[in-house]
Amino acid sequence: LDGKTEKVDDSFCSGHPKPSNQEKCSGECNMGGWRYSAWTECSKSCDGGSQRRRAICVNTRNDVLDDSKCSHQEEVTVQRCSEFPCPQW
Repeated sequence: LDGKTEKVDDSFCSGHPKPSNQEKCSGECNMGGWRYSAWTECSKSCDGGSQRRRAICVNTRNDVLDDSKCSHQEEVTVQRCSEFPCPQW
């Protein structure tokens, strides 16, 4: 009623056909997606380290594209790891 949108269970929409999750694009349609290398080993074994990976922007045929073609997607190349306290006496 007040114009707000709230996510509810799919069962509330069972009387309506689900819309397609694809739509035709116009203009520049050669958008890419990030292809990642494997994560490096964690920089620390405890107390919070980080690990890294390389990201390459590619299209569906795995052709390398300029990074700007993947700007619609977040590039995740660093993540935290080993976030538990180190054992101590």
